[in-house]
Amino acid sequence: MKMFLRRNKTFLINKMFIFKPLFLMQKEFGQDVLKIKQYIDEIKSRMNDTIFNVKAKMNGMKTDFTCSEKNIMDENTKLLKQINFMKENFAKMNKLKIQLKEQIKSNQNDINELQKENENYQSNETALRQSLKSLKNELNEIEENIDNLNVQKMNVVEKNKTTQVKFEQENGLIKKYLGIDYKILDKTTIKIFFVNSNKRCWMVLNFNSDNLVVNTEPKVNLEKISTLYKNHSNFYIFLREVRKELLENS
Repeated sequence: MKMFLRRNKTFLINKMFIFKPLFLMQKEFGQDVLKIKQYIDEIKSRMNDTIFNVKAKMNGMKTDFTCSEKNIMDENTKLLKQINFMKENFAKMNKLKIQLKEQIKSNQNDINELQKENENYQSNETALRQSLKSLKNELNEIEENIDNLNVQKMNVVEKNKTTQVKFEQENGLIKKYLGIDYKILDKTTIKIFFVNSNKRCWMVLNFNSDNLVVNTEPKVNLEKISTLYKNHSNFYIFLREVRKELLENS
């Protein structure tokens, strides 16, 4: 306003005092003053509105700043919590990593031990397979020997059965002429007594045994007595030879 008055001071003076009468100049001056006042009021009103808007914006910015600051602080707190949480997890993961490394090392040692044991087992398995093969061969030989022995036993049993039948048929003559008696102990065993002697003499025959004579009184070499039976097909001669042998050793 002051600038406006300064700039238009000369113009107003010339206009009022040179061209128009004084009352007209006063009237116009009053009107100009009123316009100037209205203009000043309008400027003040605009300035007040502008100041109000600026203050409102500043308050809004302050509020926004406060909210933003609070949000930033909250976000910062959250971030700090997340960082601490991540640090704890990292520490746990690092500890777990160390434990896993130790476990892997231990497992590797176990694997190495198992591999060594497996190699030993394979070596032992090879040796066992060879031993098993050898045992199978021996078993086959034993089975063949058993079969042969069974055949021999059957032959002996059959021979003894034949001898027993022959003995039973000739029993009467033996008892009468050789002075002997007998007692059947079981289906395959008999005990023969030499009765016409003052001494106690007897022998036990088992027809299922490889050696026919299994016991005597007095005690003599059983194998020798059994050989007498094998050497003499005549049972009478066998009894006579046995009696002679027993009497000589009584």
